[in-house]
Amino acid sequence: MNDELQKYKHAMWRLGDLSWKLLPHQDTMYEALHDFIEHGTDIQYILNCTRRFGKTSVLIIIALEYCLRRNNTIIRFAMPFQKEARTIIRIFMKKLLEDCPDDTKPKLHVQDSYWSFGNGSELHIHGVNNGHEDNLRGHEAFLAIVDEAGSVDELKYLTNDILMPQLLTTGGKFIGASTPPPIPGHYFKALYDKAKLKGNLSEYNIYDNTSLSTALIRTYMDECGGEDSATWQREYLIQFEIDKDRMIIPEWKIEQMSIDFDPPLYHKYFDKYVGLDLGVVNDFTAALFGFYHFEEGRLYIEDELTSRGAAQTTQLIQELMAAKEMLLGYDKVKVRVSDNNNPQLIQDMMINYNYHLTPVRKDTLVAMVNKLRSWIAQGRIVVHPRCTMLTGCLTNGFWKIAHVTGGGTNRKLSFGHDDELGHFDHLAALMYMVRGVDEHSNPIPVGAYAPSNTHFVREDKNKPSNNSSFNNLAAAFKS
Repeated sequence: MNDELQKYKHAMWRLGDLSWKLLPHQDTMYEALHDFIEHGTDIQYILNCTRRFGKTSVLIIIALEYCLRRNNTIIRFAMPFQKEARTIIRIFMKKLLEDCPDDTKPKLHVQDSYWSFGNGSELHIHGVNNGHEDNLRGHEAFLAIVDEAGSVDELKYLTNDILMPQLLTTGGKFIGASTPPPIPGHYFKALYDKAKLKGNLSEYNIYDNTSLSTALIRTYMDECGGEDSATWQREYLIQFEIDKDRMIIPEWKIEQMSIDFDPPLYHKYFDKYVGLDLGVVNDFTAALFGFYHFEEGRLYIEDELTSRGAAQTTQLIQELMAAKEMLLGYDKVKVRVSDNNNPQLIQDMMINYNYHLTPVRKDTLVAMVNKLRSWIAQGRIVVHPRCTMLTGCLTNGFWKIAHVTGGGTNRKLSFGHDDELGHFDHLAALMYMVRGVDEHSNPIPVGAYAPSNTHFVREDKNKPSNNSSFNNLAAAFKS
């Protein structure tokens, strides 16, 4: 019986049919992917899938079958981290290939992280985060797979610049699979929306995994914090729920704080501020322009400026900012607060253009963010809707968490990256501006409030009076 079973397995390996290795609940996913690869007219297909389903197993089996059935084909298989890729290569693949006949078994090339097959096909598996997206570059590919796409940092770049061009001349296909990402604005959501619109989407929640008992599912639910928790909704019910702990400004409410406003009555008296985050290499140079409404204790952001690219020079930045200030009627700016990462540019602005920037008094990043969060929670920030980049950063800004060892902590926080919003540079500009606001000095001069129909204030009100009665009265009180 064992000999017969082994012969059967060997025969199926040689045919390139590994469907017998799947669990029953995985069959639907397997068939959907095969149907797309063989008959789909579009290039991209998306899987929105729960944890504990075994989607990676299905994807690896699909990739192996593709290599076994076709000569001289190349498959690119991406995972977020190289550690995960090594686990697939050294543990999962080793176990999967245990019953593969020697005349069919692929050869592992450890240094280059790929498997080569006797028919000339190759399966390349790489981790792509932390700047390793280019590891999957190549001349061509017949199938490109991104597993856990929602955890890939530069998914848009990986998809559009690295993988899709390799499919251009082969008629190949792209498959992206993931649970929903925990952060807002991730490119996987854009891929998901596009696939849903075209019908190139399969979705599998935890209840589609028939190998799990109701009691075990309930245990996982309780561990997540209950059925209403964001983790349960996102990771197991595959809803696009945002992890509030990853958001930089969870207090931001766009419907309450992004308001179309006109300059107030005493706008000309209020202190004007500029916040500036200077771009480095591919980052945005982001500038914000606003005034502090002393009576209300609110900071109003009136406009923004965005610049990026090789043409960005000190002169250009200064000219753009000065023009924006003139347009807004900022005859005098109380302070222009800039990050202190580029002291040479700050000095050039002052010496060459008489344009003064004040380096921000930097605290820890978390402390600076917390002050901004406090202001927003108290309703002390109002943003004009024309400030689309700032609004996007406040809505979608998320923390990048790096796990480190030593130093008394195992996490290092920095601003994440978004394809459209950069490293949330406009949020940083607002953070700097808040630190430069003078909350205590009333900029409105005495008498400015007096209505013209009931009061008259002489422009020479501070000059000595020539009225003898007034002078005699004043002298009597002084005595």
